[in-house]
Amino acid sequence: MKKNQIIKSSLIFDDVIKNGRIKKNKYFNIFYLDNDLNKKLFGIAVGKKIGNAVARNKNKRQIKSIIDHNDYLFKNSGYYIIMLKREINNISYQEKEQQLISLMSKGE
Repeated sequence: MKKNQIIKSSLIFDDVIKNGRIKKNKYFNIFYLDNDLNKKLFGIAVGKKIGNAVARNKNKRQIKSIIDHNDYLFKNSGYYIIMLKREINNISYQEKEQQLISLMSKGE
């Protein structure tokens, strides 16, 4: 994921969570909202319950890699906030990828 695809504004972050739609499973909450920018922007939220800084950054790097490899799952004009749940620590990278793909592939 490139740096220009990251949501940096906390106002946008909060707006997507408050006004956006949500998809959930055991490992992720994904909030998404359409935008007029004609590009996709991502935010990854990893709480302290996930673990120490090393564990949180590892999970963020893995999610960014999954997004890069499966870019086709996301619409070209949208904001996406991906929140990780505590159970994410119990699964492998391949399982994370599979769970994220299946969650994004679900219909509305």
